[in-house]
Parts: sequence; C-alpha cells; structure tokens
Amino acid sequence: MQKFFGTVAELLEFSEFTPREFYSDRDKVFVLGYYAMTVRKNGRPYASDWIHIFTFRDGKVAKFREFMDTAGIADAWRE
Repeated sequence: MQKFFGTVAELLEFSEFTPREFYSDRDKVFVLGYYAMTVRKNGRPYASDWIHIFTFRDGKVAKFREFMDTAGIADAWRE
C-alpha cells in the first residue's frame, strides 16, 4: 500500500482531497468525496467526484476499488 501511494505522489500533485460522506455495511466501507490534482508530467489539471470502496478482512484492507471520471483523467494524461 505504501508503494502505491508513493507512486501516486510521484505522478500527481493534489490540491484537494476531500472525503465527504462515509457509509458501512458488513465488511465494506464506502467513502464519497472530491479531489483535484495536476498531472506532474504535463501540468494538466483534473478534478472529479469519486467513491472509494474498502473491503476489510481481519481488521485490514483486503480490497480497494475506486470509481471516478475516467474520461477526465485520460484527457489529463494526454500529451
């Protein structure tokens, strides 16, 4: 997990990361939020609402899923 977030920090500069709502059901936690960032490689901005879904097993995160504006992030990565 540490390596993943290190790679994210190398590639993107976040200007906002705001979790807004938290919900849980059995082994899952759902977080709705918003972020804004810049792709370091080309300086293009990107912003989106998102949902993160964490699945827990034995008190640890076993699975992570993210849903966001994938077309927007693809545009931001284009040269």
